[in-house]
Amino acid sequence: MILACTHQSHLDPIFYTAPLGRNVGYVARSTLFRNPWFGRLIRALGAVSFDREAPGPAELKGIAAALRGGDALILFPEGTRSPDGEIGRLRPGVALLAKRSGVPVVPAAIEGTWSCWPRHRKIYRHGRVRLVYGEPFRFGPDHTRKGFLAELSARLAELRDRARALC
Repeated sequence: MILACTHQSHLDPIFYTAPLGRNVGYVARSTLFRNPWFGRLIRALGAVSFDREAPGPAELKGIAAALRGGDALILFPEGTRSPDGEIGRLRPGVALLAKRSGVPVVPAAIEGTWSCWPRHRKIYRHGRVRLVYGEPFRFGPDHTRKGFLAELSARLAELRDRARALC
């Protein structure tokens, strides 16, 4: 399964996986692995390296094979943390992986981590965080990449609004 999640903060992978009760990996940009200490840490937490600027076919095939094999992975379809707490433009990789793997995509949105630890702040600040998971759906035969991304974007926006209402 792919968990397609909004991304506000460094805290997001922890919050998304904690309530699930199963091992869940996540796709992280390859540059995060350059720091040996941090690279070991996120690899131990289930991170899979991905070169988002020039993804190779082997990377995509490996991730799709892991998904077909039953692994659950968090993908951040925006490709980076939000600069302002809002949902950004979705990158096409999530549609490609959903199509190639055939696994369900579960949209999820988080609210509050941006105010706790936005990308410009050095340290964490206590705050209220809400997380909402949506209904799974698949890249179907009637989907185009653009149509799939539009549907996912709409679902993420709806979930974000539900999460905001809970805060």
